[in-house]
Amino acid sequence: RVLVDVMKVYLYDNKKYEGELYDILNIKLQIFYDCCVKVGLEEEQYYQAFSVMFKGRASDFYYDKIAGRSYNFGIIVVMTKAYFETEENRMLYFFE
Repeated sequence: RVLVDVMKVYLYDNKKYEGELYDILNIKLQIFYDCCVKVGLEEEQYYQAFSVMFKGRASDFYYDKIAGRSYNFGIIVVMTKAYFETEENRMLYFFE
């Protein structure tokens, strides 16, 4: 039931993370954490709901590299950041 409530929040794509240049994971994580608290999702369940906040390339990455494996939520976040927030992307973002 709680996971369904999280999914309802992400019906609109503007809250989802795609992994594009100006799509900042930390901002989308704040939305995710806020949503989880409001619907009563426990921290140890975050990994179960994390995929609902993805679209496009980020969704592809999740299902290719993360889904079905036994990573904890912290590792999933680190892996996602490492894949999308490269030094090149940070420099492009910083200098624009």
